[in-house]
Amino acid sequence: MPAKAHKPTYQTRKTVRGMTLAGISQPLIAEVLDISKPTLTKHYARILKLAMAQANGEIAECIMATGKQDKNPALLIFWAKARMGWSEKQHEIDELKARIQDLEERLVSLATARITS
Repeated sequence: MPAKAHKPTYQTRKTVRGMTLAGISQPLIAEVLDISKPTLTKHYARILKLAMAQANGEIAECIMATGKQDKNPALLIFWAKARMGWSEKQHEIDELKARIQDLEERLVSLATARITS
């Protein structure tokens, strides 16, 4: 006898969203719901796709508001590092790239001046 078809309910949608926000893997969510991963992605694709994006948006708003309102740069720095990939090293790399580009431009200028003189 074939397995009973899965029908999403308010409660299962709520469970999938909550577990997704908590960072639980899809195979584990499927196991908790006693369904296969393909069934999970078939019935809950939108929730799986958007839940984390929505949470990140809400958290970002809170961090930005708090960081600006309380003049708390630590929150803004945390956000930039955690979500935007910033680091002190990246700043140093960017500075070095700018210096290299400046040196290259100077070399081209000197080479052009030598050729024309």
